[in-house]
Amino acid sequence: MKHVMHIVWDGDHAGVLRYVSKVASSKDWQKYKHSIIIITQAGDIVNHKELPIPVHFMDINTNTQVRTCFLQLHKYVIEQDVDIIHSHCDTHLFLSQLRLFKNVKLVYTQQGDSSVRISRQLLLRFLWICNSPYWDKVIQNSHFTERVFLNKSPFPEEKTAVLCNPLLETVETKKRSLNKTINIGSVGRLETVKGNDLFLRAIPAILKIIPKAHFHIFGDGTEKQNLINLTRQLGISKSVVFHEFTSNPLKEMQKMDCLTVPSRQESLGLVALEAMSVGTPIAAFNNIGISDFLENAKNGNLADAANKDSPAKAIVNCVNKNNWQRLSKNAIQTVLKKYSLNKHINNMEELYDDCYSAKQQEEIA
Repeated sequence: MKHVMHIVWDGDHAGVLRYVSKVASSKDWQKYKHSIIIITQAGDIVNHKELPIPVHFMDINTNTQVRTCFLQLHKYVIEQDVDIIHSHCDTHLFLSQLRLFKNVKLVYTQQGDSSVRISRQLLLRFLWICNSPYWDKVIQNSHFTERVFLNKSPFPEEKTAVLCNPLLETVETKKRSLNKTINIGSVGRLETVKGNDLFLRAIPAILKIIPKAHFHIFGDGTEKQNLINLTRQLGISKSVVFHEFTSNPLKEMQKMDCLTVPSRQESLGLVALEAMSVGTPIAAFNNIGISDFLENAKNGNLADAANKDSPAKAIVNCVNKNNWQRLSKNAIQTVLKKYSLNKHINNMEELYDDCYSAKQQEEIA
């Protein structure tokens, strides 16, 4: 079996490491074995989880230690006979160093939202001007981010692929009913890019239509106090509850009647897939990666990012008693049909295989 080495930046980057650890340790792989390299500290996820595959920690503290990092990686690649380096780390200096590995395939997955962050556009473009010939595949987790990436970066389209992240946990699907007291929430980092302020600003309009609705925000981050202050300014503090990060997000999302994903920028939105898997309809903006799988008025509702009244309308339409049961059922079917872990791994194996067949065609030509 060929050896794939996955690289992530740190053990506390919950979404990326959760994806990598679950996918790499799956028993569904037929042709490839896996290991994980964590550049910095172990972090909570790995500390609390025994993985059935090798996990190594390099304890690199800053981006300036790129050379030290490369030397350690080089030693590991040789000792462990690595065939494919699959990086999920978007540190640009680090990605540039990986091109020095001549005898391995290089695959990069744009796991986060780097390609849609305005502040990184020039740096991202320069990275791929210098490095695109050395990479075998660049994977985007939505068609939305692929379009952004190809528009901004000089990278061959034939070497890009869209492979949406799968549902990572097996969930019990069962018929649900709309709660008598409507519960609407969000789950994720409390940072400006995640747009929870936009969610809060929609609440007064929602309360005019659903006076007894309850609102729940799960997560933590630099914007938490600002968001708490905003609830007071809007006069909605009695209707909004702030929770810490939850270790069981599916359980909490199953209690909600609607999950809102108000992100200003979002490459995919795994939390949306997770909520849909337990039958919770989604309300999100129409200019982010979630629009890949969220069909307006079918399995959730899309809000117009340019219309300040649109988020409230999208949420209210999700919890309308005439819509909710249909949206909930369709949300579950969407995830089970298109985003299973087994299907994702089959697609990933085909992608790895394609790296080798593409190289053989180049040599023949």
